[in-house]
Amino acid sequence: MASRSNVFVGIKPHNEHSTDAIGSSVVENRVDTYDYVLLPLTNNRYRDSMKAKFEEYRDHGHEWNEELKLDPPQLQELGVLPSNGDVSYIGLVSYFLELESHDADVRTLSLQVLEHELRYANFVGIKQVILAPPKKLNTLHYYAQSLSTVFDTFKDTCPAISISLPLFEDSDPLSTWELWNTIRKMCGYQPKLTVSLALPRQKTPRYVLSRWLSEPVTCLLVSASIFTTNQYNHPVLNKFNQQLITEFQRVNGNASKFGELAIVLHGMEKYTDKLNIEPSKYLEYLNYLLKKGDKLILMESPNDLQNEPTIMPPLLPHHENLSNAVYQTFEQDTIKYDLYEKAITAAASEILTKNISRRKNSAEFIALVAGAGRGPLVEKTFKVLNKLGLVNFRLLAIEKNPQAILYLQKRNFDLWNNKVEIIKTDIREWHDDIKVDLCISELLGSFGCNELSPECIAPIEAFHSKPETIFIPQGYSSYAAPISSPVLYQSLVEKGREFLEKPSLVHNIPYCRTSSRVNEIWSFSHLHQQHHQFNKSSISHFRIKHKSEIHGIAGFFIATLYDNITLSIVPNDSIIKTLEEQESSNIDNSRGHNGPTPTKVNHTDSMRSWSPVFFPLNEPLFLNDDTELELFIIRNDLNGRVWYEWSVSSFVYLVSSSKPPRLDGERVPSAESKETTDIETQNMTNAFAKFSPQPDSSEVEDKYFEDSINHTNFISGKGNEWDSVKDLHEIQNRQSSFDGSKDRREPRKISFTEEYHVRVRTDISKLHNPNGCMYSIPL
Repeated sequence: MASRSNVFVGIKPHNEHSTDAIGSSVVENRVDTYDYVLLPLTNNRYRDSMKAKFEEYRDHGHEWNEELKLDPPQLQELGVLPSNGDVSYIGLVSYFLELESHDADVRTLSLQVLEHELRYANFVGIKQVILAPPKKLNTLHYYAQSLSTVFDTFKDTCPAISISLPLFEDSDPLSTWELWNTIRKMCGYQPKLTVSLALPRQKTPRYVLSRWLSEPVTCLLVSASIFTTNQYNHPVLNKFNQQLITEFQRVNGNASKFGELAIVLHGMEKYTDKLNIEPSKYLEYLNYLLKKGDKLILMESPNDLQNEPTIMPPLLPHHENLSNAVYQTFEQDTIKYDLYEKAITAAASEILTKNISRRKNSAEFIALVAGAGRGPLVEKTFKVLNKLGLVNFRLLAIEKNPQAILYLQKRNFDLWNNKVEIIKTDIREWHDDIKVDLCISELLGSFGCNELSPECIAPIEAFHSKPETIFIPQGYSSYAAPISSPVLYQSLVEKGREFLEKPSLVHNIPYCRTSSRVNEIWSFSHLHQQHHQFNKSSISHFRIKHKSEIHGIAGFFIATLYDNITLSIVPNDSIIKTLEEQESSNIDNSRGHNGPTPTKVNHTDSMRSWSPVFFPLNEPLFLNDDTELELFIIRNDLNGRVWYEWSVSSFVYLVSSSKPPRLDGERVPSAESKETTDIETQNMTNAFAKFSPQPDSSEVEDKYFEDSINHTNFISGKGNEWDSVKDLHEIQNRQSSFDGSKDRREPRKISFTEEYHVRVRTDISKLHNPNGCMYSIPL
């Protein structure tokens, strides 16, 4: 049944009427074990009828000057019968369709059958159908054109069409993704076009799984052939497929507009006898996995403030007054305020240590909370100053929001004995001769500087600080990385093309980081400076190892509150490249050199106040293997507003044996000047990252689904990756056009006496948001 994470279980019985033993057994247990039944929309009678009609047209239609016109299916030709039952169906489109055929008549037949089946699916309330993939790559455009026609014909009434594909091919792990991406692009990122992935027999490379997790996957197709048995003769999946299902469960259906994920079991009739397992055991096991995954996900994110996928405009707290609900949401992030308290304690202690008179309370200690909001940092500061035994202190709280001021006044009366001086003004307009010892603020945006923290703190540094004043945070850096997120791009296009010129905050929408590093873009520090440089610009380079499509740039920050106490929203296990490392590296040689000592950082554990900022691309940028991406981004502070502009370029390195002309780059003598592989067949070594072991949240009674997997008892350890997809559509004896055994050419080798790498630009995006024409932040 449906899991907490909005993942469902489905089955494909042996035949469309579910009259066989397996179908009957499964249907009897429906209430407790599954949510969907996958059935062909029409049966073989309809196929034979259409074939006869087509042959008649071929024989006489042209003579009679008639158009091919096919009838919709009749009652006896249906696979899913009309009823008022409580069974929910996923439709399986007829496997004999050839939407990509060279023959225009065959394409016409296929398109008409598809339209008839979709109309019927829509009538009986089927929300999703699964379509077989194209059989011929060289006519892929016909396949995509047919789908585009269908989407235009049906518009909003069209069920979701999900193309079934293997998750990867061993010969080229991203080939099936590239096939899907080509169809999706030709269909204009149609929201109702999704993908159904067949779970593999072998372990999935991590970069392949990451790519698919950001795609609109609506079904995972689980063949009975990939199960083995444990010591209790219960069917189980290998650890890597268990982990794969949990990874998709975390995505929670958020990778598609369809909003849910179905795990569909099929092929039981072919393999049940071989393993001597009751069909219901497969379903029990899948439900067990989902229940276990729910527990694990809950353990990982017990304090998640919001789970719904959301795209939001960045907050403008300096320009607009925040609502009470927004303040309340932020204040629930206890981890952040605990770290602030730790930083305030350390900073105040250092000030007292260095100044004996303050330690003896003979000199006044002045602390300022800039942008106090409803007072969470005031509360922490008040607590620390009292804990340190300070009596002679002034605690100032500056806030411009008149509603938040009322909240501060009440807390001052109820909790702080009216010892807090509340100043109702804009930070940048505060005029006083007070010099503070400690200034605390929480003005950081998702990119660090995008809520104007530098501009707001600068007047305090210039007019209200001493040489020894400590600022919390002491500084912060903006970080960025290119990402692939089709769902995010799709959602922004639906909102309006103008949203592709504006940064957005993205929460709980899956994306795939395509670069090997997260680069530091720029930084700000607060060291009581008199003059500030608010305008920033950066040219940053990223290595893209595997082919991908870039939809934009994700932005993060790392802030140093005090000393080694930090806040970070950079994703876990990210390897960062600092500004210093970027400046010292030779960009032209970065293709094979990543710097001396990689620095790995993590997201601050359980902190939920910030989501990444997304700088979209107006048009997605496709990159091949081993490409360099260059990001140009600039921060402008001019005429009372702040805005960002950004653009990306892609480069490849070509190998030349003689002195080449200058091509948007400089020649770089290669470190290897002997035998080199032709650039057309060069490939970087694939990184097959292993799945990290996850905590086991199962109880003792779950042993029947775990212990002692019989690794020698798999039904089929061999076979083409497309076998599961063929089984699903009951396609027999059809040679796959995507067979990895075909067309494997040995790399051609060329010898050079002297070799140069030439950096060549292959693509460039437009400059987004020039002069802040679409988005700017008022000062």
